[in-house]
Amino acid sequence: MQLHRNIQLILFYIIAYLSIALFSVACTADKLTSPSDNLKIQLQCYYNTASLDQQSLESGLRWYFSYLAATLQKGQLAKAIKWKRNTNNLALVEIDCSKLGFSTPAQVALKRIVQTIKSSATYQKNTYMNLGRFVVLTLNSNNHYYAITGVYPTFNAFRNAYNFEDTAVFRLNNGASSVTSGNRIIYQTKGTFTNFINRAFIALEGTGDIQQGTFEASDF
Repeated sequence: MQLHRNIQLILFYIIAYLSIALFSVACTADKLTSPSDNLKIQLQCYYNTASLDQQSLESGLRWYFSYLAATLQKGQLAKAIKWKRNTNNLALVEIDCSKLGFSTPAQVALKRIVQTIKSSATYQKNTYMNLGRFVVLTLNSNNHYYAITGVYPTFNAFRNAYNFEDTAVFRLNNGASSVTSGNRIIYQTKGTFTNFINRAFIALEGTGDIQQGTFEASDF
């Protein structure tokens, strides 16, 4: 009976020890890989001209992230950037995209992009990516840009999301538009003359005479 009780106590202490050890490992792993780590990326930029410096780079990054719909409250960019190296020739920065004021869907899209880049052989070898390439992959890539900014991926999806007027608000014949050399018809959402936040436009460009009703749209 005493032997059985001793075995139970030994098993209890073993289980308790293992539980504490596993909990400690889990906590350590959480500290090592916080959620924000998935949105951190190191980017390198060469100062090709004398006019480029830390201040101009920060200004450029502020514009860049603003174009990607980051809210960027005052002082937010400085908190998101960690300067790893900054010389007369180049800068190496670590950017935490979770601190730039991106929406949750935007962070999901950025996480997917960042993790794909960081898993590449080139990034793992260099531990950084060229800043220009990162800009091209996000701002200049339609699919990535739409995912980050929440823009509708197709024209039909955009059109179906709003209630547009049946009659065009602007009809511009050939030569009257400063945007296009052809004819242009512009539609506006209903009831948004004072509600600027929900206002949207559709512009149709094409050939034919608008006044005579022979206009045919070829582009949107």
